[in-house]
Amino acid sequence: MSIKNTHSVTCPNCNNSQETTIYSSVNISLDKDIKSKVYDGEINLFKCNECSHESYIPVPFLYHDMDRKFAAHYFPKTSMKDTNFLSKFDLNGKLKTDDLNVDFKIPEYMHNIHIVFDMNELLSYIIFREILFDYVSNNN
Repeated sequence: MSIKNTHSVTCPNCNNSQETTIYSSVNISLDKDIKSKVYDGEINLFKCNECSHESYIPVPFLYHDMDRKFAAHYFPKTSMKDTNFLSKFDLNGKLKTDDLNVDFKIPEYMHNIHIVFDMNELLSYIIFREILFDYVSNNN
């Protein structure tokens, strides 16, 4: 299941305000159609209707693949200076999943979410994991 909401976003170039869909999470195992939007760099990409300016909306975004058992989480670079954000990780950069207040068992692979601070880095990591998965699957 993907989690998305519509928000009013102001263009940083011309100040035009428009409604834009912002994703906080995609699960490509449950929502296979969303994968092409991720690969095409369209997730959380703001495209101004007035001046054609394009830029990524700096909001946290989780990419989750239950079939290949990995997840990657994008955070805006400004998060690195936020002590509340930093407190959610251990010294090795792993998310402290034991501190999460959820009423379900978190799958083991979700304890090793790959953290990135650039949307292009997120896409590169996703492609790497898919190629690696196919390689290992075909060579075992």
